[in-house]
Amino acid sequence: MGFTSFFTRTACILILLIWGTTPVYSNASEPDTLGLHILDELVIQARQWDKNDLELPVSVRRISRDVLSRHRDVSVSDLLERTSFVGIRSYGPGNMSQVYQRGMSTRQTRIYWEEMPLNHPMHGGLDMSAIPASFITGLTVSSGNPASLTGHGAGAIGGLISMNSAAPIEKGFVSQSIGSYGHRQSRAGAFLNQGNWYTGVQFQRTEEENDFTYHDMIRGVERKRENNALNAFSGMGQAGYVSGSWRIRSVFWINHIQNDLPGPVSAPVFSRQDDHSIRWILQTGYTLSRRSEAALSGGWYRYDLDYRDNRTMGWERSRTDLLMLQPSLRHEWNQKHQSYVVLHAARQFIKSDNYSEKPDPSYLSLRWNHSWHMTENFTWYPSAEVDYFQEYGGFIHPSLAATFTPRSDNVVFRAAISHTRNTPSFNDRFWVPGGNPDVKPEKVLSYEAGVSSHMVPSKNRNRIELEVSATAFRQHFDQGIRWRPGDDGRFSAVNLDEMLSYGVEFSVDGGLQLNRARMTFSYLLTYTNVSIRRERFAGDQSVGKQLFYVPKWQHRGQTSLHFEDYLWIQFSAGYTGERYTTFDHSGIRDPLDSFVHMDLDVGSRYHIKKMRVDAKAGIKNLGGSNHESILWYPMAPRYYRVSLTLSWL
Repeated sequence: MGFTSFFTRTACILILLIWGTTPVYSNASEPDTLGLHILDELVIQARQWDKNDLELPVSVRRISRDVLSRHRDVSVSDLLERTSFVGIRSYGPGNMSQVYQRGMSTRQTRIYWEEMPLNHPMHGGLDMSAIPASFITGLTVSSGNPASLTGHGAGAIGGLISMNSAAPIEKGFVSQSIGSYGHRQSRAGAFLNQGNWYTGVQFQRTEEENDFTYHDMIRGVERKRENNALNAFSGMGQAGYVSGSWRIRSVFWINHIQNDLPGPVSAPVFSRQDDHSIRWILQTGYTLSRRSEAALSGGWYRYDLDYRDNRTMGWERSRTDLLMLQPSLRHEWNQKHQSYVVLHAARQFIKSDNYSEKPDPSYLSLRWNHSWHMTENFTWYPSAEVDYFQEYGGFIHPSLAATFTPRSDNVVFRAAISHTRNTPSFNDRFWVPGGNPDVKPEKVLSYEAGVSSHMVPSKNRNRIELEVSATAFRQHFDQGIRWRPGDDGRFSAVNLDEMLSYGVEFSVDGGLQLNRARMTFSYLLTYTNVSIRRERFAGDQSVGKQLFYVPKWQHRGQTSLHFEDYLWIQFSAGYTGERYTTFDHSGIRDPLDSFVHMDLDVGSRYHIKKMRVDAKAGIKNLGGSNHESILWYPMAPRYYRVSLTLSWL
């Protein structure tokens, strides 16, 4: 499918959808009553708990809307790498970037957008570099399997990432970004508020050559990375209505990505991958009473993934469709008891040139979360999710958590335990050759405990705020799926691994008001020890050794200085420890060197009547570090980005 035809068809659908869900306006002007508070309410989710993040039974990091608004020219992958405990496995500029948590694989981290699951059912992952930060206004990360206490838990062995796309507050904007390696990004949007209605549309087009010079670690010479171009188009339209206790919204999102892939530098294999996706969500919510809130979400997506090896010039094509329906209800029984119930039903349709059949599985889950405020200081959080897969039958995912708050309200102790499973990907079952229809779901038993504190120690006019959080975790993982060679030399999917993952996550976030300036800072530390605990075959040398591509130590820090609303400066730095590329640590480059990655961004904002001008300049990889996140996939050296945005308020 060519870019022009794809864009034409999807743009027509987008315009028709927005037109069909927008009222016909009269010539008479109406007061603009749709303020920011109503726009926030248009994100329709029956909230699980009426609590702030520090009081939740699990660790949650929420990337603020202010941070998202300052970094609209990057991808969600870039934001997660700066601001969360999420690990990033990047194949370099223009290539795939996947996330993982607590040593688990990328397909064991669940990713949702507006209650819609985004993990690709064929391989279980998702390229987070393909998600524009400009389309996301809410980003929440919770680590570990007890994520079932704050979101969908089935399969979220590593953790959960949740994204929302609320309505922007601008009436319109245009933006242009340029930078090194042929980077050009154009964005535009227009939005209309009238009475209780809201409607809007925004687009983004990104082009990058990504041909850069890197240092060849083996030959000790400078070489050029080629066939790495990226051409991406994204569009999002939404419309919403709020009237008293009832609200409804519709969001439509399209992506079209043409990506040249250079392959590993050890043996370059030039290829190309085209990703086309259409996602649509319809949400409605109703406040039944002061104590009850109901919501209903329905959605559909289509994801076409086409791959071509330039040596054979042949295409491998796949298509995935998802239909989903999700009603939910939150009810506060009394001051001590609150319940949240959600039913999720989905059906998928998959067609792939690499499959011998066309799977069309169905999925159904019922989740119940409850909070029991037993005493003034102690709260229980029992949870259970029952899911049913057409191929594997039913399974119960129980979780139990508790929080304890001493007499001082600014300290919360928490603990949680849970048990869940993760079903095999469709590649594990149907790929030809090697798919194993008899492969079983993976299972994990998780424990964690932690403490969080919010402190405001200063009593003078320069207000200081400080949040400190620490979490220790342990996960026992069984029936892990790996592809291994058989007697005939062909790889196939089998249940092999018994693994143990344990570690610590520690964070400090703070802010200091200095007259007309404000400084914010954060520091994140993760220690993760994950290894195979049982021999998979006689003489297995990988038992007890750190799992490949999981660093034991990661440090991330970020500080920013804001001078009122006119100027801001932000410095980010991250340290990633040594990683191994093989199970038994016998690889030619094991271990990969640790590295430090630094970014510096400077931005300014000016108001001219009803127009706002935002300018931003950034230096990425400030230290010019030569490193690889994945073996034979070098990262780009120091590069630059500059952007200018005009917004109408």
